[in-house]
Amino acid sequence: MAGLLGNNPGPNSSVRSMLQASMAVSTTDLGTSGMTYAQLILDAPPNQVQYSAFYLTTDVGLVVNNGSAWVAAGTSGGSAGGSVSVTLATSQDDLNPSGYVPGVTTRIIMTPASGGSAVLGLLAAPDKTSILIVNASATDSITFPYHGSDTATNQFSTQNAGTQTIEPLAAAIISYVTNQWVFAS
Repeated sequence: MAGLLGNNPGPNSSVRSMLQASMAVSTTDLGTSGMTYAQLILDAPPNQVQYSAFYLTTDVGLVVNNGSAWVAAGTSGGSAGGSVSVTLATSQDDLNPSGYVPGVTTRIIMTPASGGSAVLGLLAAPDKTSILIVNASATDSITFPYHGSDTATNQFSTQNAGTQTIEPLAAAIISYVTNQWVFAS
């Protein structure tokens, strides 16, 4: 590439360096560990990727497909302020942590009770909302029983109608689809 730029007179040095920078961006395969946010958008436009898919990019970090754009997890549409923290009881139904705004909050950091916690439901959100759930405990798990909540619109739909578990220091993405929370697979 240096030869190509060096043998083509015309652009001044500042334009030539911008051209070199843009030409140096390579299109890598979707999901590679060195993928930048720009490469992800180029390789996988959000409208061509499964809703609630997520990828780790080198420059932005964890991003999730909200159906129309790739949005940084833990932010609200790319601006700060979409994260809340909550300490759970042993059993928590219709969870509505302080600071949680349905459709705006994109990360909930949960600390389970000693011995673990069961979250039976989470306050409903607009369709296509995605939230990163983080288990902040180094020792205790958080479980999410299938349709555990008394309030139908706050329930979790889990694979094979079982119980979803988030192990210590792990995370999962949930999306609100057709009046229930669904775990990304």
